[in-house]
Amino acid sequence: MESCRRGRHLVAELLRAEGFEADEAPPGADGGIDITSGRGLLGLESPKLIVQVKTPQIGSERHPGWAAAQLREAA
Repeated sequence: MESCRRGRHLVAELLRAEGFEADEAPPGADGGIDITSGRGLLGLESPKLIVQVKTPQIGSERHPGWAAAQLREAA
């Protein structure tokens, strides 16, 4: 759980560094949405992004610190 939270926070910080507003979803059932992000003062300008962050399970062949983010543009 901790690695998932850290991965989500890392991706949100990367988006902020690129000029996006990024809101991280609280832990728990989120329907697959970990971060909502967009441009502008309130994050409501295009492009608007929905982000799902994945972290590997124990025993995965990937590096244990690796996180993958799936981005899709919100309609």
